[in-house]
Amino acid sequence: MWPQTILVRGIPILVNSWEDFDELVRRYGSDSASIVLPEGEAGNARPPFKSGGGGARLAVHDKTLLRRFVEDGSVSTNQIGQALGKKGKAIKNGLNDWSRKIGLTSDATTVAFEPCFRADGRGYRLTNHFSQVARGMLEEQG
Repeated sequence: MWPQTILVRGIPILVNSWEDFDELVRRYGSDSASIVLPEGEAGNARPPFKSGGGGARLAVHDKTLLRRFVEDGSVSTNQIGQALGKKGKAIKNGLNDWSRKIGLTSDATTVAFEPCFRADGRGYRLTNHFSQVARGMLEEQG
């Protein structure tokens, strides 16, 4: 995930960690800092987090879905589809894209979700490692 190029008032700045990003936000304000998305992710218009207070924050929508995966163990494909705006076979790629967007995974080859069967049909759950990562992310969010 790191380094990232952050635009501050139109000037690209290479940032190597969340701490460096937080320092930019403290110095220049959250309205003047935005992430430059890597090539191939241009369709993803919003940044993976919203900055506020003491550090990087997940958007409410993303935090809610991540919490469902952590607390419920799995989420049905219908619920995932509604949250991500995907249907059918597109849900798997949607989850992979979403996991990179929120910072759960760092590259396109890392898979954080696996399919599962639930009482109400098909669903997805976090793999064991990424379940722990997600718990840590949510703890940081408060």
